Amino acid sequence: MTDTPETPDTPDPDRTPRPPSTSASSPSAPAPDPRTAAEITDAACDTFRDNLEAMATGSYLRPDDLELWEPPYPPSVVADADAAVRDLVSAGRTAVEQGTGTITLDLCDAVATAVARLRGISDAHGGAVLEEEEIADVTAVLAALSDETGADGEVVLTHAETLLDEE
Repeated sequence: MTDTPETPDTPDPDRTPRPPSTSASSPSAPAPDPRTAAEITDAACDTFRDNLEAMATGSYLRPDDLELWEPPYPPSVVADADAAVRDLVSAGRTAVEQGTGTITLDLCDAVATAVARLRGISDAHGGAVLEEEEIADVTAVLAALSDETGADGEVVLTHAETLLDEE
């Protein structure tokens, strides 16, 4: 028995590349988000605040667990951290309104200010405000804000990661 090589004239149907399905009913294609970019950014800010509030109040715990639990920081810290993040968002939106043409740079400057504020708040409470989950929430805000403002998200997120990783 001899093997015959395939010729270009007889393509193997199992090896022929097929275009990806563009069907709207495809289970792997997420539905488009109907919210505006600003609404997505605001929702990310709300998530950050809500998660901090849950940590400050213990609202995620069962009533029996609250008896032995001590909050990592007082609820008043939530407003301070939320203000730092919302000021960051405001600075990004202001840069767009002013049309400076340096949105990414302006947003990176605002990130530096916000991270310094958040780090100060967190350090005053044993680092509890900027733990892994909260950093992920801040990163989500920055990704949404970058999309909203047209800033280079990769640059903004890399800058934020560098600042957040500093001791």
